Amino acid sequence: MSSGIRVYYRHEHHDNPVMVHASAEVDALIDALLAETVDNRTAALYHQDRPRTAADTPDHELLVAVGPDSATGALRYSGDGGSWYSRGTSGRTGAVLYYYAGSDNEFPADAELPLDVVRATVAEFFTNQGRRPTVAEWQRDIPPE
Repeated sequence: MSSGIRVYYRHEHHDNPVMVHASAEVDALIDALLAETVDNRTAALYHQDRPRTAADTPDHELLVAVGPDSATGALRYSGDGGSWYSRGTSGRTGAVLYYYAGSDNEFPADAELPLDVVRATVAEFFTNQGRRPTVAEWQRDIPPE
């Protein structure tokens, strides 16, 4: 298994994901997302060093979204028996929408973080082999009833 992160944010990445092989490449990844249109400003990240499920799928996922203002972003981590959204201090009301390959994804109103925290969280995800990073504060995703 080769170390690194597989990254998907465009339709064509389904067969050919972007690879991040060093923590120094994280800033370039975030900058690439910022250069995208609003439809492709969310990326799904999977660490290569994590185990796979019995169905041969990743046992985790980090969604990284960057805002159209280029100053904020939001995160969702799934794995280790649950899902969590980043917790920021936004004064927004209602959900915040980010787009992944043209599909909308709702994040809680308080999920937005300063972009430097998003960058640091992704860098930790790289170095901690895909476990939920500790740089960001997290809130548990509560599934609808």
